[in-house]
Amino acid sequence: MMARVLSVCSFAALLAVSAAGSCDGKDFACNHTDNKFIITNVYMESDTKVHWKAGDTVHIKMSGKVHNFDVEAGTLHYKIWEFGVEHFRTAGAVDYFYCGPPPKPCNKAHGKALHLANPNSLVSDFIMNAAIKLPEKMASGTMTIDIWGEDQDHEPYDFTSSIRMSYTAALDTVPTGIRAACDGQDFKCNHTDTKLAITNVEVVASSGVHWKANDVITITMQGHLKGHEITAGTLHYKIWEFGVAHFRTAGALDYFHCGPPPKPCDKTKGKALHLTKPSSINSGFTMSIRIPLPAKMASGTMTIDLWGEDQDHEPYDFTSSIRLSYKAAFNQVPTAIRAACDGQDFKCNHTDTELAITSVEVVASSGVHWKANDTITITMQGHLKGHEITAGTLHYKIWEFGVAHFRQAGALDYFHCGPPPKPCDKTKGKALHLTKPSSLNSGFTMRIRVPLPVKMASGTMTINLWGEDQDHEPYDFTSSIRLSYK
Repeated sequence: MMARVLSVCSFAALLAVSAAGSCDGKDFACNHTDNKFIITNVYMESDTKVHWKAGDTVHIKMSGKVHNFDVEAGTLHYKIWEFGVEHFRTAGAVDYFYCGPPPKPCNKAHGKALHLANPNSLVSDFIMNAAIKLPEKMASGTMTIDIWGEDQDHEPYDFTSSIRMSYTAALDTVPTGIRAACDGQDFKCNHTDTKLAITNVEVVASSGVHWKANDVITITMQGHLKGHEITAGTLHYKIWEFGVAHFRTAGALDYFHCGPPPKPCDKTKGKALHLTKPSSINSGFTMSIRIPLPAKMASGTMTIDLWGEDQDHEPYDFTSSIRLSYKAAFNQVPTAIRAACDGQDFKCNHTDTELAITSVEVVASSGVHWKANDTITITMQGHLKGHEITAGTLHYKIWEFGVAHFRQAGALDYFHCGPPPKPCDKTKGKALHLTKPSSLNSGFTMRIRVPLPVKMASGTMTINLWGEDQDHEPYDFTSSIRLSYK
């Protein structure tokens, strides 16, 4: 029988605790924050019935009720963190429903992750399922699984949940072959292969220096497909610096040249992924991406997490971590690269790429600086830097000092868009409002409302924001805002 936790409450009681509901079960601790989904039950059990061990697959089942919202499409995401390891261990996603191909909509009666009892109801009961393979132990063996749901509106998230578990001591070691080494000259590297078998990894710096801030490195991976057809996908990266709580920079590059919809991707025209035999499910490949290295904020030791996500979203095609350290003579950079934007009772910095930010304002709905369950409005003003933006998304993620996993996240599209193949309307902003939509140097106002989570530890929150336009990479800007609850 599956390990089970029941927290069935009246609707009024659910609203009262929705900011941080408990969902603890047998041998795991759990919390959830409800928004468009009200979670009433969480179950978790493993294939082997062992609580818990590396290499096992856990099945997470959440049930509850939709909170007066029409869910047309969406994705269930997860990311696993290990206490004592600064970067995430593994991640994946699965669509809510079976969808498309575009412009055909998703079929709400045919669930993948999300199964609605009454697809036509705004208050339907639901069951949400996820099967997640647990990674090997690298440090403590204490894992936190962050889970969140993102519907067609992107923001706010439908719910967020964190589940914490610890591996059984006698079973927390797995064969080292699960994670293969790929160390090279002056860098450490490992990779876990799922649909791609990686045989070689190279990292080359444009300057020839191993390694320095503001340089551009090219990461090249070679190998072969493992009997899986890849028709589309994206190579993602995220850089973390040892001693800095939040990620430093991130980006992505599509596998192939694609579209416009409903035209499919062209596997013979690679962007990140170049196949030697595009028609073969065992084709050799070369995967390559150029990544700008960020300024040093603390140690200068950077971990670059990379992962590949194909048309099926989950599981990821591979994950890899590359660690490198800046040379002492090159690890100081001008402070102007990261500009300050401090305001009343908050600290702030931003790094500009395709947007130049000139002012940042943070306003609380209640007027209090700052408290849990309040909503803040973040407004940024500035101008474009000669780059045409036709579409994009403003993302945010909140971290609390003293808590290993992120507390809350969300996103908001730059403009009103679609439906496909209709383009986005740059004159109708959602997050991004352009004063001269036809100008490459237009002034802009960017705005997003962010609900503040409950305090779990220190009450000191860092809100990471970043803008991602139609090119995915590099990001238009990144910013971090730090505030402390009264």
